[in-house]
Amino acid sequence: MSKQIPKHQQTRKLLGELTVTLQQQAMWQSTRPAAIKLASTEPFCCDTLRFEQWLQFVFIPTMEHLLETQQPLPQHMSLVPMAEQVWPVHLHCSDLMQVLRAWDRLYQKAG
Repeated sequence: MSKQIPKHQQTRKLLGELTVTLQQQAMWQSTRPAAIKLASTEPFCCDTLRFEQWLQFVFIPTMEHLLETQQPLPQHMSLVPMAEQVWPVHLHCSDLMQVLRAWDRLYQKAG
């Protein structure tokens, strides 16, 4: 009998994989963007940040905060469509796309 791993544990694992993969792909930045760039009202801050910046400075911290404060996690979300739009030829980030696909599989499930 296989034991189901709770969604919050899978989320922590994928956030770790996402962080490591961004670092390995040389997409991780040591300098935080200016506050004005983080205050965008556009989805994914697409008017002020690159997608990988949004992942690092908005998405990962937001998900970590939800986990730390034991708030409900989103029921459904998908990151791959935005990544495919931003990186139409994503051969250079295939490892990153693999992590994002795993994320989407987890968050396309109920609960």
